[in-house]
Amino acid sequence: MRPSFSCASCFGLVTWLVAVGTPVAALADALPLAEALATAEARSPDVRAAQARIEQGRGRRTVAGYVLPSNPTVDLGFKSDVLFEARSEKAFDVGLEQELEIFGQRGLRIDVAETDLAARQLDLAASQLTVRAAVTAAYFDLMFRERRVAAFADVVEQATRLAEAARRRLAAGDIAEAEYQLVAAELVNVRAEARRAEAERIAAQARLNGLVGRPSASATVTAGDFPPAVTAVPLDRLLAWAHDRRPEIRAAAKDVEARGAEVALRQRERLPNPTLALGYSYDRTVIDGESQFLGIRLSLPLPFVRSGRGEIQEARGQRAEAAARRDGLLASLDADVAIARARQDEARQRVADYAELEGKLGATLQLYEKAYTSGKIDLAEFLAVRDRVLRATFAALEARHDAAVASAELELAVGGAYTEVTR
Repeated sequence: MRPSFSCASCFGLVTWLVAVGTPVAALADALPLAEALATAEARSPDVRAAQARIEQGRGRRTVAGYVLPSNPTVDLGFKSDVLFEARSEKAFDVGLEQELEIFGQRGLRIDVAETDLAARQLDLAASQLTVRAAVTAAYFDLMFRERRVAAFADVVEQATRLAEAARRRLAAGDIAEAEYQLVAAELVNVRAEARRAEAERIAAQARLNGLVGRPSASATVTAGDFPPAVTAVPLDRLLAWAHDRRPEIRAAAKDVEARGAEVALRQRERLPNPTLALGYSYDRTVIDGESQFLGIRLSLPLPFVRSGRGEIQEARGQRAEAAARRDGLLASLDADVAIARARQDEARQRVADYAELEGKLGATLQLYEKAYTSGKIDLAEFLAVRDRVLRATFAALEARHDAAVASAELELAVGGAYTEVTR
């Protein structure tokens, strides 16, 4: 049984059957990758939620910076005997009370708020990187599907020519009816493969449309070509870069710091805030005449030291939870980078292996097609060659796709454009 050329499971991209520029990229809906990234980032719910959390953090920082923990209280009082003995006796007093923080609580609140805000800003950077990786993968998957459809269009065209040649040879008595029926069946097969490839392209198009906020049925097509293979960066440098720059790790570390400051704040809040009161009073009586007083009062709540046990316990639990999340991210960081780097290396090697074949395969297949139509080879030999050429073609396409996606995955793993590591 001859090998099948079905490539329904391929994930590659460009091929010698398609020109370097995809024909559909010239359509009005061609979407450059940079535009797709910017649009998806702007509309991403995760990114917008992270931005909203930053605004919340800024509000918390503003509140933490208030000099006084509460508004001052003003007391006004007045009394008179006008409704009773009417001897023109009266009294008036005014007082001002203010709770004071004298144990550094304000500074600790600022530390908590600023560290928490820094963590939220890093969370935003992590969300943006995640969106970029997802959009890049979807974009190159659509590019692969587009070029695979174009490749199958050429295959269908060739199978149509083959069927016509077989019909002529059958009429001339060069081949048997059974061989002609095999050629006709092959045309049906490649048309079915072409329809499957088109269905996969439509699905990939819908996925990208969903990420960039377009209607699922929009005729979005990719523009340009797959990126060239990047220069390999040593794994140790990638790991150092990831530990230093990956926003999830930095955000987790900031969160641990913020929760530690929260513990310190809760411990400091056990100390009582005194309340300072200033007052003025005026009295006029028949016996004593007029009198005026200025007063000052300092009050402390009881007990003098609050337990605060529950609040401190909760804060410590939150710090431990944040530390566990940080440790979990650190534990998987090296593996994430190593796996992404290995995938990129393997895909880059495949691209290099197939580079010499691209262009030569098409010419080889044309020669075998001419040999069959002229009766120099039989159908089985031609189909065997054709299937080998197609497998190599789609494998080369898959290699370029995998290399592009692996580069995006590595960028996500190291927390940024890893080519900067070499600078």
